[in-house]
Amino acid sequence: MTTIERPEKRMPRAELKATIERYFQTLTSHKPSISDFDDRCDRYHSGQRVTNSPRNSVEGGSVVTCFTSLAGNPPWGPATDIHIPLVDPEHGIVAGRHQGDEFAGMTPAPATV
Repeated sequence: MTTIERPEKRMPRAELKATIERYFQTLTSHKPSISDFDDRCDRYHSGQRVTNSPRNSVEGGSVVTCFTSLAGNPPWGPATDIHIPLVDPEHGIVAGRHQGDEFAGMTPAPATV
């Protein structure tokens, strides 16, 4: 994250922002575009890395990439309350967060105290 990209390799700010906006749209549509993901991409959920990790206890299942983790029918709904606080073309970094219905369509278990 400290490497500065050569000017000819940099993605323009608007393009970086559009990429993360498509990512958040994918959380709703569950139809990712492979061209939006780099092999080094990692997703975090509740503070835990859930991609490229055999110890994914948050989403479970097999080792997945950013692209494969978003395809199909994951148990979350639309991404809402989206914030994109970091768009850095010089370093090639973009970061955002959202609030979403993480278990859309699922019946929650009753809470016990």
